[in-house]
Amino acid sequence: MKASFVVATLFLFSTAVGAVGSHPAASAPTVLGMQMDGMAGLTADDLIAHKPRELAKKYGVKLKFKQRLALSVVRGKLKKAKRKGHDLNTAFDDASGSSSFHFGGFILGFFLGLLGWLLAILIWPNMGAGRSALLGFAIWLIVLILII
Repeated sequence: MKASFVVATLFLFSTAVGAVGSHPAASAPTVLGMQMDGMAGLTADDLIAHKPRELAKKYGVKLKFKQRLALSVVRGKLKKAKRKGHDLNTAFDDASGSSSFHFGGFILGFFLGLLGWLLAILIWPNMGAGRSALLGFAIWLIVLILII
């Protein structure tokens, strides 16, 4: 039971933190590595103005839960960028194309804890490894609590 919960948690974190990519072009946007067929031409303004379910109705497609979740994450990042006054096109590219998850940092944090976090930020300072190392350490703590 506990092992299946740990595996499910790791799967959820590994997919929810993954890259979300899209450009408003003729090709279908990519969300969490899955093609969003039928949603070609999706823009930042569309994403801010409509919820994922409304976008699915607008484009006439059925979205899976993971796709709706990814669109919600990008939508939140875009709204935050708009509140701060950033350019939406740049924010759309940043929110949809970059990933802050670094597998090496995650492994260091998971197996070495806070020392792994320190090593991760020293080895990969600008690659999001510190955040991933903290995530690895947090998951290790959750596993430890579940075992106890």
